[in-house]
Amino acid sequence: MIPAWLSLLDAVLAVMFVAFGIAGAHFELIPPLFGFQLFVLGMLLAALGFFVGLIGILRTRDPAFRTGRRAALIGVLIGLAIVLPTATILVRSRDFPLLNDVTTDFADPPAFMHAGLLEENQNRNLGYDRARCEPLQKAAYRTIAPLATPASPAVAFQRVKVVAARMPDWRVIYVDPQRLALEGIAASGLFRFREDFVIEVRPGADGGSLIEMRSKSRGEISDFGANAAQIHAFFAMLARQLPAPKPA
Repeated sequence: MIPAWLSLLDAVLAVMFVAFGIAGAHFELIPPLFGFQLFVLGMLLAALGFFVGLIGILRTRDPAFRTGRRAALIGVLIGLAIVLPTATILVRSRDFPLLNDVTTDFADPPAFMHAGLLEENQNRNLGYDRARCEPLQKAAYRTIAPLATPASPAVAFQRVKVVAARMPDWRVIYVDPQRLALEGIAASGLFRFREDFVIEVRPGADGGSLIEMRSKSRGEISDFGANAAQIHAFFAMLARQLPAPKPA
């Protein structure tokens, strides 16, 4: 009966780690990375509970050990409930490149002027590694491009500030009216991972404007598509507030 009860114990611990990891990170009780690590630990315990529970079910076929069957079944079901959706997310994550820095301009990416002064960004390299990032971005996110508008840079920047202030889970931390740029921090929905972003309004054709944006996650390997999603979401909302370019 040991495998059966061990499976139940693993399942209970898995639920506790997963729940506290997600809730603790989401409500900012613990750092995002620690919350994610607790979540992964809970997933591993759930997987262990699932396989040990299968052994427990086989062992409790003997009438002498039948009292442990319910514990084994609960362990298997809880393990399956945690492992299946998590495994699906992990499989889908393989579609994202090992990229944590996305920009609308490879040759002259918007530069972080204020983000490096934040305590949490001390000793971080906020420069753009074009040789590594450009080919990865071109292969994965071909639709990332500057947003063009016939509005003047001054008018476009006013709209940028208004829309940035309305973006869910965004916090604008620095506005540079001389450079027509602003910087801020975006937080992911579940674990509240942070991405630093910078937006610049540059002169465009015929008195119009080009809105350039760069988003860089604080994870050093992959952002699981978060930075590209931030740019798409902001440009989609901003485009509704600006006049569209005239057809060629």
